[in-house]
Amino acid sequence: MSVPAYNWRVQPEIHALREKGDAAHFGAWAIIMTARLSVARHADEDAFTPEKFDHTTAIIDARLDQHGEPPVAFAQCWLRDMADTYQWIADNADSAAARLAAMEWVNALRKTWKRYAVEVAA
Repeated sequence: MSVPAYNWRVQPEIHALREKGDAAHFGAWAIIMTARLSVARHADEDAFTPEKFDHTTAIIDARLDQHGEPPVAFAQCWLRDMADTYQWIADNADSAAARLAAMEWVNALRKTWKRYAVEVAA
């Protein structure tokens, strides 16, 4: 069985950020991206209460204060990696439920991507 091929950690853009001295921020930036992705994925669900939104926003804000906004290059590489992974799951999962759940993540990734694609075009 094959596995997803894209890995954000080995992309030239990520190496450039490492050389610039930004590697210490990668973990925090990944958490910011994960939290934003979670909001995009769950925002329309009844179970995603205002309290959960506030909690997720607090996670994002705390890391933004300390580490800053993830650079577009980091965000795009990270999002491509997640999209590759979830698309692979959607294509290869054993159950219809797992394939559907993976596609919901892929759709959330598309929403999140728009935030970073616009900055590149500007």
